Amino acid sequence: GALRAYDEVIERFGSSDASDLQHSVAAALLNRGRAQRELGDSEGTIRACDEVIERFGSSDAADIQHSVAIALLDRGRARHELGDLEGALRAYDEVVERFGSSDAAYIQHPVAAALLDRGRARHELGDLEGALRAYDEVVERFGSSDAAALQRPVAMALINRGGVRRELGDLEGALRAYDEVVERFGSSDAAALQIQVANALLFKGAIQTEIGRPETTLHTCGEIKRKLRFLTGERHNRFAWREMHLRARALLVQGKLQTAMGVFRSAYPVLVHSDDTMTHQILKLVMSLIKAGASAHDVITILLSDKAKAETLTPLLVALRQHAGETVRAPNEVLQVAKDILDELSEEPGI
Repeated sequence: GALRAYDEVIERFGSSDASDLQHSVAAALLNRGRAQRELGDSEGTIRACDEVIERFGSSDAADIQHSVAIALLDRGRARHELGDLEGALRAYDEVVERFGSSDAAYIQHPVAAALLDRGRARHELGDLEGALRAYDEVVERFGSSDAAALQRPVAMALINRGGVRRELGDLEGALRAYDEVVERFGSSDAAALQIQVANALLFKGAIQTEIGRPETTLHTCGEIKRKLRFLTGERHNRFAWREMHLRARALLVQGKLQTAMGVFRSAYPVLVHSDDTMTHQILKLVMSLIKAGASAHDVITILLSDKAKAETLTPLLVALRQHAGETVRAPNEVLQVAKDILDELSEEPGI
């Protein structure tokens, strides 16, 4: 298989001093490490990355330096996956320390990626200020770059900055971060950047609803819809669902129940029912619709319009039928989940 092919390159050319062959060996080691990572062997990934660093860490060749930077980055990610956040941070920091002063775009990209990953690791450790510093550094270092490979990390850093600001309770600071993504990249023709702009708009819209500005949320939803033309297939459906979910919630805040029901009816066909986040969102949205006065029978009719999706929503359907006064027979585990939903439905109305 692939691992054997990589090993053969390493065995045949590993002792060569020729620069092009050294590059091939480094690439084979990196690819072996990534293949091992896909197989769940993070320790094997770390060994492969360590070998790249040990063999080629002192090389001055540009393509070899790039391989060493990637090896350090991959080592950090493997340690991250193993839960060794401190070890991951050491690897990310080493990428920045060793290669942060390079002007070469192909070296700058792993530096930007390492800073992003440093921010995520700091966030997971509960060091929100440290996470912000990492995200800010991405923007400060690479924010003026025209290189497509660096613009996407800048957009992601701004979105992550917004998430941390929101977590800190600084909602206006979060909105500023999301607005900066739109201002910087909103007119780009690159689909990868438009996905990040759409993400920023979705997060912005959620905060606008949260702070009682549903009319501005609906304007934001219009901006998101214009970004959907950049997307295809399941990715399009995921963003279309998220936009309509956001729109329906804003309409509920405005008290426009029937319009919100119409949006829900349009959103259901693009729901990806295998996505746990989307399943949780539809559960919460349905409960909000019912609490706002929607007919349980009308909601049930919409949910039953797609049998495959309805099967994944059985506890919700049972709860809605019980809410409408029906006696429903179902397995005990389904009835227990349905009871939890009913208990939440009996609580005070909320969006």
